Formats: sequence, structure tokens, C-alpha cells
Amino acid sequence: MDAKKYPPGTGVFGMIRIRFHGRGGHGIKTASRIVGTAAFSEGYHVQDFPLYGAERRGAPITAYTRIADETILERGIIADPDVVIIADDSLIEDPMANPLGGIGPSTLIVINTNKPGIQERFAITARIHSIDATGLSLGIIGKAGAVSAALGGAACRILGFIPNITGRQTGRWRIFKPVIHYDKCNKCWLCFVWCPEGVISLDDSEYPHIDYDHCKGCLICYEECPTKVITIEREVTAW
Repeated sequence: MDAKKYPPGTGVFGMIRIRFHGRGGHGIKTASRIVGTAAFSEGYHVQDFPLYGAERRGAPITAYTRIADETILERGIIADPDVVIIADDSLIEDPMANPLGGIGPSTLIVINTNKPGIQERFAITARIHSIDATGLSLGIIGKAGAVSAALGGAACRILGFIPNITGRQTGRWRIFKPVIHYDKCNKCWLCFVWCPEGVISLDDSEYPHIDYDHCKGCLICYEECPTKVITIEREVTAW
């Protein structure tokens, strides 16, 4: 259901139940949190939580997100999802993960894969959208496991949720701010990769730039910079 057609308060949005399947290290809990946060910022009621098995890298993990126009009274796992997000196509054949459990013709599946013929191979009647989230992760940050942002963003796009952060300048929270000295920067991208808020971007020459309107001053970029071209300045802002 497209959130743009049924905004909060209309009473006709109902509830969307989303189930996320991935492996430890994929950031699948983060993907569910991205979708939940985006919906919450649009004014909806949200519930999201993960379910861990063996807490180790590579082990199957499931996360759940409920989004509704009214107070959510349901609890527990989602057995009959409206949307299923699958971060690893190998999970389809894993009977313990069972990502296709409870799906029907109206279920929407978003799967991270670059393999053709998934729908035919497994006789899936649900609607499927494929996204090569691993390829995107490799191309942008050079790591194959960080697919949470791509899958969370894809789910938000399909559901019609857009996080509204432009009106909230979290940069005002800073005490110290990082400053990049470009005369010494070797464009290693590590500050860009490590930034937890995604407020460091790369220009056409691949130099990093900090969005000070939203940088919270966590200084992780400063800590991770191998050549120490990032320094710290005490923040002084006007009221």
C-alpha cells in the first residue's frame, strides 16, 4: 500500500506487516529500523524488533516491522507478512530461515540477488522485486556485507516513505566539529565509509565533504582518518 495515497489520520491505511530475513553482518536489524524510522517520521505508529538465533556472523536473523495508522496492539512474530525483505538469496533454500513462509499472491518480496529466474525456480506466486544490494555495497563502500541501507531504502521507496530530516538540523547538537584539510587528504574515503549518519559525501574529484547542518560531531571520522588530515574545532554557533 502506498503511504502517499493513505496518509496518517485518514483511518484507511490499516497495517503493513514487514518481515526481514538476512544473516549476521548484513545489518538486517538496521534495515528494519530504517523503514520504521522513515514511517515514524511520516506520522505513523511503528513497531520493530529483531529475532536472533545463534548470535554470530553469517547465522540467519529475522526482524519485524509493523506500520499502522492507529495504535499497534499486535505482538510477536509476523507469520503472514505483507512485505518480505530477503538480504541473501541462499536463505530461500534454508528450512530454518523459511523466508517464504506465510506468503501469498498479494505479498511483495524484495530480494537481494543478481541471479535470474528466482520466481520460476522456486514457484513463487508473490510479486518479486530484485535488487543487487551486494553490488551496490561493493561499488560504493567496497564491502559486500553492508546491504542494510540499500534494502531499507528500497523498501521505503516501494512503500512510499521518505525520511524527513531536512527540517531538523542535528548539527546544532555538536560540541566539536571535524574539519578536513584538503591539502593533505589522499582521498582514501574512510571518513565517508565510517560516518554513521551518512553526512559525508564525495565530490566529482572524490574529495569528502561534511554536511555541517546534520553532522552531530561524533568524531568517528577523526578517529578513523589514517593520515590525520581531519582535525577538531570547538563549535561556536549563533542562536
